[in-house]
Amino acid sequence: LLLVAGVVRSSYRNPVWKNNETLFRQTAEDVPYSWKAHIMLGELLALQGKGDGLLELRLGARLAAKNDVQVRYLVARRFHLAGQQLEALPYYAEAMALAPDNPWIREDAAYCLAQVGKMPDAIAIAKEGLRRKPGDIRLVKFMRFADSVSLAGAAAARAVN
Repeated sequence: LLLVAGVVRSSYRNPVWKNNETLFRQTAEDVPYSWKAHIMLGELLALQGKGDGLLELRLGARLAAKNDVQVRYLVARRFHLAGQQLEALPYYAEAMALAPDNPWIREDAAYCLAQVGKMPDAIAIAKEGLRRKPGDIRLVKFMRFADSVSLAGAAAARAVN
């Protein structure tokens, strides 16, 4: 009887293994409070360019532990790469609060801030990162970018006058 029940259950679940999207969607449905299920599904869908991937990532971040820096950083990057910088910024802020010495998070957050026109905040984040990790190439590169943007803006202002 147990063997028959196992075979029936297995045949019922076989279609779920069709592809990763089907498997991840079913997993998120089977265990709706699993942050990992929603993060995996969201990451897959976001990589495929599907809009509901960001919704799944947001849900996964809500379900994950508040001190999980990797989840916050992953969600921030996905929103950032999707052109939704304003959605990304709170996740970057959470990730930086959890890992203030991480130059990758600081660099990405600085570029995100620069993209929404908050260059002074972006520079402050990069400078704090350089204070924590002097000479970090990522943050030095961002500061060069910020300087070039500042110089280009000054040159454009002089040309207008």
